[in-house]
Amino acid sequence: NVFFLALWRPGQMSEEFEVVYDAQNDLFFGLMVVEAGLIIAGRGWLNYLEDKWNWVDIISIAATSVSYILPESAFVRSFRLVKILRVIKNVKALQAMFETLARSVPQFANILLLLLLVLTMFAVL
Repeated sequence: NVFFLALWRPGQMSEEFEVVYDAQNDLFFGLMVVEAGLIIAGRGWLNYLEDKWNWVDIISIAATSVSYILPESAFVRSFRLVKILRVIKNVKALQAMFETLARSVPQFANILLLLLLVLTMFAVL
C-alpha cells in the first residue's frame, strides 16, 4: 500500500493505473477493517483502545471511510499519509524513533523561542 501511495500522482496517472490504484486501495482498506475487527473481537474494545498505535488504525479507517463519501476532498486525501504510520506500528525500531521524536517536539519550541529572542536582539541593534 505504501508503494502505491508513493506512485500516486493526481492528474498524471493513466486510467488503467487509476483502476489498479483504486482496487488496491479498496483491498487494503478491507484488510484494515478485518484486522481491526478481529483484534477487537479477540481483545475487546477497551483493550484495543489502550494501545495508542491502534488509534492510528482507527484514524486511518475513519479517514478512508470519509474519502469514500467525499472522494474529491483534498483534506481527506491528506489523511492517506496516516496509512504510512501503520508501517511504524509494525517495526519496533521505527516506533522507538517516532516516539523519541514526538517527545522532543516541546524542546524544539524552546529552541525556537531562544532563536526568536536572539534574532530580535540583532534586529534591534
